[in-house]
Amino acid sequence: MKIVVIDARRTPIAKSCSKTGIFRRIRADTLSGTLLGEMWRGPLGSVCVPSAVIWGCARQHAEQGFNIARLIGEHDTRVWRVIQHYVDKAVDAKDLSKVSKIAIDETSARRGHDYVTLFADAESRRVVHVSDGKSGEAIADFVRRLERQGGDKHNITGASIDMSAAFIAGVRALLPNAEITFDRFHVMKLVNEAVDEVRRQESRRDPLLKGTRYIWLKNAENLTQDQANSWRRWKEPTSTPCRPIKSA
Repeated sequence: MKIVVIDARRTPIAKSCSKTGIFRRIRADTLSGTLLGEMWRGPLGSVCVPSAVIWGCARQHAEQGFNIARLIGEHDTRVWRVIQHYVDKAVDAKDLSKVSKIAIDETSARRGHDYVTLFADAESRRVVHVSDGKSGEAIADFVRRLERQGGDKHNITGASIDMSAAFIAGVRALLPNAEITFDRFHVMKLVNEAVDEVRRQESRRDPLLKGTRYIWLKNAENLTQDQANSWRRWKEPTSTPCRPIKSA
């Protein structure tokens, strides 16, 4: 039996969790039907008529491929090998010749400290490479894939990264024409941490600041009425709580 992956879609099934999922009031088979219909209207329906469809979730919570393995009577490790094979094949077939701006970030691959670094095309908003670790070597690994698949490191004119010293050094050394932009999320994270640190220090002196953390971290339009009233009082020039926070 020959298996060919013709098309794929991101599934919302995981968001149907009975407790927290945004689709928890919608039946999972309804979501599946909508997704399969979308695929059928694309390349899947125009290329061939499959004799059977095995429908399952490879990353379903607490299943990790076992549900598909049970459906087709195979061991789950073989299912994972098939998935890995076609994922690798699809990744290797990507044309990266038009990539000119990238966004780089690391994330934890699993519990603990096993990290991977993700590289996304900032214009198409698609992940184009994933590398183990979060060091400068991850940048080098991306450059190797970029040039292997039609891209050119000299064509990369922009890189959005966090303030990791390894990322900064890697981009400067390996992507010579890339202008570095520190992404807003990490910049605001540092600003918020600085504001909250000053608040904690000053709350030892002024008890009015205790329990007010989110007043300082929220946007003004998101404050409750009580929080907004407190904020207006603290903005007065004679208000002692406002002076140290402003200096942060």
